[in-house]
Amino acid sequence: MVRELTIMSPQPLDLIHVVTGAAAVDPAYGLRSVLDDGATQIVDADGALLATVFRTRGIEVRSEILRLLGRADDDWHFRTEVFVPDGASRGEVVASRIAAEVDGDLVAPV
Repeated sequence: MVRELTIMSPQPLDLIHVVTGAAAVDPAYGLRSVLDDGATQIVDADGALLATVFRTRGIEVRSEILRLLGRADDDWHFRTEVFVPDGASRGEVVASRIAAEVDGDLVAPV
C-alpha cells in the first residue's frame, strides 16, 4: 500500500529540488530514475524506498485545486504527485522538505 500526496506549488519542481530536499533530510539518501524518467525514487542508504516523486504538471483547470484540497488557492500553478509507502514517515518528511524547496505545500488529496 502507498499513500498518495501532492505538492502544490507556484513553480515547477525539477530534479534539483528533489536532490536538495532529500539531501537536507539525510545526505546519505540516494535517487534512482524509474518509469522511463517519468519519476524519481528516493531511497535510504540500504536501498529501502522512501518516496516516488512524479513529473510536475501544470494546473490547467482551477477547479482541480478545489477538488484536491477542498479549498482554492490562486498561487498554485503546478502539482507534483508523490507516493510514499504506508508507514514510511521518513518519506513524508522528505516530501515535505521537497515542497519547501519550491515554496509549495504538501497535501493529501481529499
